[in-house]
Amino acid sequence: MASDLKELWHEPWLDEWEISIGEGITSRIKHGISEADYMIVILSPHSVESDWVKKELKAMRRKEIKQEKSMILPVLIDECEIPSFLEDKKYVDFRKNCSIGLVRLINAINPGMTQAPFRDRNAYEQTLIKRIAPAYNTWFCGISLVNVILTCKEFFQERLSEQGACIRLLVINPECDALKSAADCTRDKLENIKSHIELTINHVGDIIDEGVTKGSIELRLMNVAPGYSMWGKRPHIDLIEKRDGYWYKYFYDQYINLWGASKPCLSSKP
Repeated sequence: MASDLKELWHEPWLDEWEISIGEGITSRIKHGISEADYMIVILSPHSVESDWVKKELKAMRRKEIKQEKSMILPVLIDECEIPSFLEDKKYVDFRKNCSIGLVRLINAINPGMTQAPFRDRNAYEQTLIKRIAPAYNTWFCGISLVNVILTCKEFFQERLSEQGACIRLLVINPECDALKSAADCTRDKLENIKSHIELTINHVGDIIDEGVTKGSIELRLMNVAPGYSMWGKRPHIDLIEKRDGYWYKYFYDQYINLWGASKPCLSSKP
């Protein structure tokens, strides 16, 4: 279970992983509990009789009462007598299907993160500029981002006069083989996509030539055609870090990896 949670971008604290030879077990467990957002308690005949488990549960229960929120998540893996102070808590049942149990457990940790809502662009009430206006770091990824640059060019120029503004644009390299894959997937003409990418490059060049006083704008070319777009005609996903922790981090990491592997094209940085 700990390995599964780690694969899903959580940070489980497991004594076998965290306590080194020679370290004080009690002090390390206390530290782990103090740092934890939740405690997953495995309910089995062995665990409910364990003195260690009882001590850990009491410590987490005190933290739970102090913070006035549910932090102990019971997971039933075998028939056993549930401790009295956990009887009123709903548990996740792993006895019949561990996969379903894991999904329910993840939803308890991050409600709704396994159900990222897809919507068409027209379903968003705000325009793109209104949606990105509160943010100083704005990262875009798409085949050409021509719609972004045509919609936001003047906004970008204004934003780049403000301290700390950072704009990243990631498009497909018009000279790479991935462009044909993008054309096949979108059923668009290859020459149209190439023309749109060149238009984006030209407009970003214009912004840089006109002068970036305080912020930064950078455009890079990727040699792959991602199976999604962060802005465009395809379905949109509205992700919020606190609500959609798993998927937010997934796409964040995807962007970081694509950005690092892409070829610098234009940059306002020295």
